[in-house]
Amino acid sequence: SGQNALIVANFLIAKKLRWSKKYSRHLAIKDWPVSASAEGAKMDYLLTEEQKMIRKLCRQVADEKIKPIAAEYDKTEKFPWDVIKIFAQSDLFTIFVPTEYGGTGGGVLDLCIATEELSRACGGIAVCYAASALGTFPIILFGNEEQKKKYLPDLASGKKIAAFGITEPEAGSD
Repeated sequence: SGQNALIVANFLIAKKLRWSKKYSRHLAIKDWPVSASAEGAKMDYLLTEEQKMIRKLCRQVADEKIKPIAAEYDKTEKFPWDVIKIFAQSDLFTIFVPTEYGGTGGGVLDLCIATEELSRACGGIAVCYAASALGTFPIILFGNEEQKKKYLPDLASGKKIAAFGITEPEAGSD
């Protein structure tokens, strides 16, 4: 059947990907449609197979885990710790962390794909995810080896999340 063919296709794709052991277990059997233009033509924006898997996984998380509870979080204005745990269980925090520290070594585009898909269900919750990446990037880019070994594995696993602080005395953000 079509579902069995999809399962086999997902398995074969996952088998070839360097990080498939983490992500393939989270993908649903359901075949999610790719992004489409206003005319309905399929467009994949030349994404790699890894990026397509990230998109599918994040779309599944958005639709199944975030969308049903998004309004409640908007109403209560509480931080979505339970959703952050789901992100960690789904290995989403590994996307932007280098492989040598427990991540999958994805780039900024991979992070943008994940954030865009999560934002489909709730922009506020997606920002919680993206903000952790924002706080992680200074360590990745400018941290010394000791700092990277100390912080990045816990950030990649979702055991900890990062924050980013900035002030601009002349711009009103202080």
